[in-house]
Amino acid sequence: MSNTHADANLYNPEPDIGGLAISLRSLYAAILTRAIKDIFKPTYSDHDIFKSQAIHWIKANDSESITSFVNICNHLDIDVDEFRHVINDELSRIERGLS
Repeated sequence: MSNTHADANLYNPEPDIGGLAISLRSLYAAILTRAIKDIFKPTYSDHDIFKSQAIHWIKANDSESITSFVNICNHLDIDVDEFRHVINDELSRIERGLS
């Protein structure tokens, strides 16, 4: 994917769009938080669907979508591989019955 000037501004905001950058960062944090809650703290009766969708979203190596796990982590300065490792470790602990 080619990086256009508009795309670059989302990741490296100019001073005159600082408020937008903060709002975008908050939105990305909320999306990531929702995925984590869907995996570990389900609140819906059909939580298995939300959990599987969240796990699929985290595992996907999509760099095209601005709201992909990879791009959100990059924008939030989170190491994608390390975050995936932590999620997988916690899922393994839960499956083994460990708290």
